[in-house]
Amino acid sequence: MVKDDVADQLVCSTVKVTCVNKEKQSQGTAFFMLMHDGPKDLLALVTNKHVVVSDKKGTIFDEAYIVLSKRNSNGTIKKEHIQLHISELKERCFFHPDDSIDLCLLVINDLIEQARANGIDPYFKAITTDFSISNFNMQELTPVEDIVMIGYPIGLIDEVNNKPVVRKGITATDIRLDYNGRKEFLIDAACFHGSSGSPVFLRKMGLSKEDIDNGFSISLHPTYAFLGVLYAGPVEKVDGEIKIKTIPTSTQMPYSEHEHTINLGFVIKSEKVVELFSLIKEYTK
Repeated sequence: MVKDDVADQLVCSTVKVTCVNKEKQSQGTAFFMLMHDGPKDLLALVTNKHVVVSDKKGTIFDEAYIVLSKRNSNGTIKKEHIQLHISELKERCFFHPDDSIDLCLLVINDLIEQARANGIDPYFKAITTDFSISNFNMQELTPVEDIVMIGYPIGLIDEVNNKPVVRKGITATDIRLDYNGRKEFLIDAACFHGSSGSPVFLRKMGLSKEDIDNGFSISLHPTYAFLGVLYAGPVEKVDGEIKIKTIPTSTQMPYSEHEHTINLGFVIKSEKVVELFSLIKEYTK
């Protein structure tokens, strides 16, 4: 049996993010992503705009909190946690310049460096931008592929171990195509409040060779790639009308009793995340 080391790392790439101001709070999912940029890498949390925005005017919340596990000196995870305070949230938020693309990056290099300078080594795994599906052979994909989504639906989290919830599904539209001409696709998976900002990964099974004493064995082994970020889902009203709604960010903002979800999710393609990283890299030089 081949151990799925990639899955071990992916579940350490997300955090539950809580944004607050004096009036209310928002909860969603964010994940660490890294762009190699010469001597200094660009590290950011990826989430949706609507997770960090408090009203329809586009006002950004005052601050945010995430909880990270601590790292032992040998590199393993401690069951001790640290709450990382992200103050002056507005100054750290970089939105995609296309208003129709619900993406936000929170640049946090300095916060991680400050924690380490204070003797606290946070444990997390960052997805690199070259892990995007666009760097793979797209022609090897089919209209129906297995996916996993990692996040915090309805705010659920393993608080003792500081671990997220993993859900699985399939691509509901062809990842090789742009759904309705937009850089996005649909997944067939249950999407609830708290799931906003969840990373979606391809999980494709293939044959793998494993060397053993005096020979080798062949087994199934999963291959992963970053597909994109969940941001919305269609709901059906009682009169049959279909509406597209961003995934709510608070348990105080449920869907109306006159409409219900149909277990589909809209995902922004990973190439738009990489594009935003490239824009920020130029801005932060």
